[in-house]
Amino acid sequence: WKDVLVMARTAGIVVDEPSDVGIQLARAQKVLYQQDTLARDDLALQQAALEHDLAEQRSASAADIARIHARSGQETARLAGGADPESLHAATRLWAGLSRLSRQAQERAQVRVRSRAVLPAERALEDFIADRDTEIARRVEGARRIVKSVEALAHSAVLANAIAERAVIRALSTLPDDFVLINDLHLSTNQDIPFEDSYLKTAQLDHLLAGPTGLYAIETR
Repeated sequence: WKDVLVMARTAGIVVDEPSDVGIQLARAQKVLYQQDTLARDDLALQQAALEHDLAEQRSASAADIARIHARSGQETARLAGGADPESLHAATRLWAGLSRLSRQAQERAQVRVRSRAVLPAERALEDFIADRDTEIARRVEGARRIVKSVEALAHSAVLANAIAERAVIRALSTLPDDFVLINDLHLSTNQDIPFEDSYLKTAQLDHLLAGPTGLYAIETR
């Protein structure tokens, strides 16, 4: 049970009974869910704002491009109007043709510039979406770490052993008063004691029971 308490402190929780581990796990999972939900909702609002800004910029860009096309069309029509082209001198016709080509080139350049104006907003949205899951993970990192630690404790052999030891303690505590129960007894000696092809100087007993019928060393698994 002391090992369970150490693991619980490491996980950042407090337990008094084995059943508290399950309660604390449920609480940690609830906190993780809440933080994850808040993070996703907040990022969804930010994404919506970026999408709205991009839509407005695209709309403004489309309107500007339409005005560029209209203005260019008017100027091209003006350059093409006037007297019958056949009656114009060759130099005049050449000037008019070059003017129209120049106007068309200016139109294309203006359209490209206006189209590129929305690229920063598009990149901002793309980068935001690409980093969204990473940002969510960063925001819930602490809560997720606690959940994993408590889950490890809940499914550990340490907790299972602690539950079994406490059950044995409860059972042995029902014996008459002329029995003495000592739990988690640590022994040490200055001499090497042969044990299973090795030597021991220390030992730990889960339970030592002394009574009228004898002395019992009990190991719980």
